Amino acid sequence: ALRPVMLARGEQLRAMSVSPTGTHMIFTVSTAAEPLATEVPTWVTPTGYVGEMQGRPKVGDAQATQRIGMLDFATSRVTWLHPFADDTGGHFARLTPMGWNDSGSSALIAAETADFKRRVIARVDADSARVVPLSTLRDSAWIGGPCDGCGGWLPGDRGIWFVSEADGYAHIYTMHADGTGERKLTNGAWEVLSASLDPTRTHFEFHS
Repeated sequence: ALRPVMLARGEQLRAMSVSPTGTHMIFTVSTAAEPLATEVPTWVTPTGYVGEMQGRPKVGDAQATQRIGMLDFATSRVTWLHPFADDTGGHFARLTPMGWNDSGSSALIAAETADFKRRVIARVDADSARVVPLSTLRDSAWIGGPCDGCGGWLPGDRGIWFVSEADGYAHIYTMHADGTGERKLTNGAWEVLSASLDPTRTHFEFHS
């Protein structure tokens, strides 16, 4: 039987994505933050004196963190993944499993840095747990606009599709699985708010 995988204290399982072959699984876990609450004066009280109430944490205070791993069902081995080449901690602000290709040989993931200024979409090869960055988006202001996390594999392992704000607007792109051949499918001063392949996997359905 599959041996149990023990998470770190305080971690919770967030998302799971099993390969079509049933041999591997991509999963994410999160650790909740403990930000300080703000004390806010409350002026109308039963006593007539100024009291205090707890408000929301300040923007920029401690944030929840996530990490992502690949589980090999045959060996129960977990490999913690590092989507960013310069990362050593393996903790990120947001991680999104984006599914497996039809053959089950590779998964697609999206990761954003803790400061929300970089996003990478990467391929993860099941046989080696190798992470191959395919598309990197940088923004000095903020990453995470409309349809952030939209994307997946094209049928027949032909490549991937994703939504990016590379030109300032959220649009649909495609790319070969090796990171070449990027192609922009929509264009204009408008945003793609949601997108998916239709049931036949031959057309895109999107809301703008």
